[in-house]
Amino acid sequence: MEEFDDLVPTPDEDGKLELTYRGWKLVDEVIWTMGRELVVLNLSFNSLEELAPELGDLQLIRELDVSCNKLVTFPKQIGKLSMLKFLKCNGNKIQSFPEEIGDCSRLQKILAGENSLLELPNSFHKLKDLSTLQVCNNSLTELPPGLCLLPNLKEIDIGNNPGLEFMIPLKLQDNTHFILWMCRIRYEHETQMALVDKTNQGYNSMMRKSDLGTNEIIEKVEKVNDDYRDLQDGLPVGCDARRARCYVCCYCKLCCKCKGGKINGCAIM
Repeated sequence: MEEFDDLVPTPDEDGKLELTYRGWKLVDEVIWTMGRELVVLNLSFNSLEELAPELGDLQLIRELDVSCNKLVTFPKQIGKLSMLKFLKCNGNKIQSFPEEIGDCSRLQKILAGENSLLELPNSFHKLKDLSTLQVCNNSLTELPPGLCLLPNLKEIDIGNNPGLEFMIPLKLQDNTHFILWMCRIRYEHETQMALVDKTNQGYNSMMRKSDLGTNEIIEKVEKVNDDYRDLQDGLPVGCDARRARCYVCCYCKLCCKCKGGKINGCAIM
């Protein structure tokens, strides 16, 4: 178990707490018990390798600075930080953000440059208050098209992400207007593709139902034909047929070959 300082300071009267340059690999557990006091937490310039799920207990925190550490990701409980406005996490080894970060509805600024980010979560489109997104010097290969839906996003810096060059030329990776324009093109394209896919699914469903209906009709027709053939096989023929007609019409019950010949009043024999 890592040894912590004998005395961890408490937040000042403004709820601020600075715990920099302490060489921590883990955050002292006592920090997670300050949920009703902490408003600003600075854990930069340590050796933090992970943040505990209890991070989500800091319900009042508005600013979180974990820059210049060794973090790889954030716990999904970060989504519980509904008051968080400023997240600074540049200079780590972060490869991804959890989708739950999209639940930080008041988040206005994200500084996440100098990491190992491969992608950004699609949930970013829910960050309606986001005004600044800095993810320069990473390994991004794509951007969530939903960024174009953010009404307050004024600054995007994706500089030095060679994997994005197919979408955003390196010289334009700090051009917010161009980045948002490309995101909108991709968003509209994906929306249209989703509509086409949904239409195709509906069409295929109708065809399957139509095929089932056609098969049912074919089965019914075949059954009628089978019943008709059975009836045909059971019908009397020759003398038996004439005698049957005679019986139905005249009730004379005489055979067509009987010696008495045609009975008086018989319309058939």
